[in-house]
Amino acid sequence: MNIRYQSKVMLRHLANNTLGRMHYRRKPGKPNILVFSNRRGGSTWLIELLSAEKNTKRVVEIFDTVLNANPYRRKLPEPVDGFFVDLDQSGKEKLFSYFRDIESGRKVFNTQWKFWKEPFNFRYDRVIFKIFYAKNYIRELRQLSNSQVIFQMRHPIPTAMSILKNEWPSAARGFVHSPGFRARLDARQVAVVEEIVNKGTDLERHVAGWFLENFIPMSLAPGEDWLVLRYEDMVMQREETIELLARELDLECAEAALERYRKPSYNAFDSEEKIRRASPEELCNGWKDGFDWKAHPRLPELFSAFPNPWYDIRGTLSLEEPLAVNAAG
Repeated sequence: MNIRYQSKVMLRHLANNTLGRMHYRRKPGKPNILVFSNRRGGSTWLIELLSAEKNTKRVVEIFDTVLNANPYRRKLPEPVDGFFVDLDQSGKEKLFSYFRDIESGRKVFNTQWKFWKEPFNFRYDRVIFKIFYAKNYIRELRQLSNSQVIFQMRHPIPTAMSILKNEWPSAARGFVHSPGFRARLDARQVAVVEEIVNKGTDLERHVAGWFLENFIPMSLAPGEDWLVLRYEDMVMQREETIELLARELDLECAEAALERYRKPSYNAFDSEEKIRRASPEELCNGWKDGFDWKAHPRLPELFSAFPNPWYDIRGTLSLEEPLAVNAAG
């Protein structure tokens, strides 16, 4: 870590714990919103839409120990390639204690501190969390506070392509080699992932990582009252998405959220003008143009081994159907 980066981290931590503490939570408040998602899956866009709501405070990627220097790293259990996969009781207690400290405001990390810019709110009645690295504990984290869950995702192939482009690590090896998690998989799933980890292409490994890091949320979702939201639905059904979010999350600023829909997220690494010009169809399916299926021969077997009601290998299932209210409904 070079001196310039260390200085930036220290200044951001100072800003978080001075200006970032200029929030006052009004009680009783509305339920918090926990957004569980993937890297490069559209979650930043979703968080910005939700932040159009007045009286909210957003806290993002609080479990990140890979892409952002976390000053509270020692307060967390040991991750596997950045993910909290298969924690023992002591590890879970550390993870949950850390979450409670962030939720209560005792610790401040990756929150809003630029009080002169929207969407900073001096008073707030709910916290919006974005969580990537602790999705295996989605049910437990929801139970730790009064909250509603959004499980948000994007098709695994374009997600993997974007992660690979940014040279971020794959989650596949760490998940499949964690004994407790591995025991949840059937023999075929283990064999397919091991083949990809050992002999597959980088893209195949990232797609396998997508299935593994989402395995527990996807397994639980049909029986939970979570709001399951796909990036493709957000793009293709914009007004319906805002109406759904407003209705299910008791949002009062739907028009402001719809206005933000027209802007790319602040970490959209592609040209903003390119994104603005793209049609919804291009944003959802443009990844297929020129995709070399023959170069990644293990993808069909991977999708077959991990069936799910949201995506098949060629795209999004039931894209034309109305958005579901929630996973259980």
